[in-house]
Amino acid sequence: MSNQNDTVLCKECGQCINATTNWCTSCNAKHFESNFQNWTSDSVELDEFIRKTQRTAERHECVFEWVDYSKFTLLEKVEHSKNHRAYWKEGPLLGWDTKLNEWSRNGGQWVKLITNFCGEKYYASRFLKSVKMLFVFYLFLFLIWYYLVSMNNNANYRSFYPLI
Repeated sequence: MSNQNDTVLCKECGQCINATTNWCTSCNAKHFESNFQNWTSDSVELDEFIRKTQRTAERHECVFEWVDYSKFTLLEKVEHSKNHRAYWKEGPLLGWDTKLNEWSRNGGQWVKLITNFCGEKYYASRFLKSVKMLFVFYLFLFLIWYYLVSMNNNANYRSFYPLI
């Protein structure tokens, strides 16, 4: 694990950013904002939640994206469920590629598709409350881990990485 003080300069704006994540919150927020008009979940509450994570994320793992249904292939029904799973060829984003001027992505992976979701305002609110509670829980765990690591100068503890 890198030293907590390791920083590099953002290739776009020149601000100091964490060398481990190599994520510039302000630059990436601008890239996300320039694409806001190109997508919608048809739920104002869900759109605002996704956009907030995109504006404030401090690393790629904290970003939510709305992915158009057409981006999925190999659609399969999940056994004993109303839901489906599908293959997302592009996969989740990793960061902004300044040379290509686009998001670099992790490559394909299987994802769970939730059906009958966006048209149901009640379900959208309930889903968002659950996601927010989980996010706060993991943030709390990360802060505890960070506190323990930063308070202990023993090198053996530096190699521990939280399961977030």
